[in-house]
Amino acid sequence: MSVIHSIGIMFPLVGTQIVAFLILMLALNQWMLKPLNIILDKRQQDIKDAYDQMDADRKRMEDTRLEYEKRLAGIEVEARERIQSAIKEAQGLRDGIIADARKASEDILLKGRADNDRERERLFLELRQQIVVLPLARPVRLSENP
Repeated sequence: MSVIHSIGIMFPLVGTQIVAFLILMLALNQWMLKPLNIILDKRQQDIKDAYDQMDADRKRMEDTRLEYEKRLAGIEVEARERIQSAIKEAQGLRDGIIADARKASEDILLKGRADNDRERERLFLELRQQIVVLPLARPVRLSENP
C-alpha cells in the first residue's frame, strides 16, 4: 500500500469520484441521451416512412403507367377499327356513286339514241315529202329539144 500512497492514490477519493461519475452518467443519460435517442428514433422512423411512401408512389405510378398503356392500346385498336369502317363506308359510297353514274350515262346514251332515231325518222319523212313535192313543183317539159 505504500506504493499506492506514494503515487498519491487515495481510495476514498477514488470511490467518491467513481460515484460522482456514475451519478453524472445517469443524469446525462436521463436528460440528454434519452431525448437524443428519442429524436434520432423519430428521425429514423420519418426516413423509413418517407422511403415507404416513395415506394408506394412508385408502385402507383407504375400501375397508372400500365393502365394508360393498356388504354392507349385500346384507343389505337378502336381508331384502326373506325378507320377501317370509314374506308369500307367510303368504298360503298364510291361504288354507289359509280353505279349511279353508269346508270345516268346509260340513260343519257339511251335518250340520245332515241332522240337520234326520232330525228332520223323526222328527216326521212321530210326527205320523202320533198321527194314527193319536188316533181310536182317543177313542171317537166317533154317537148323541148335540147
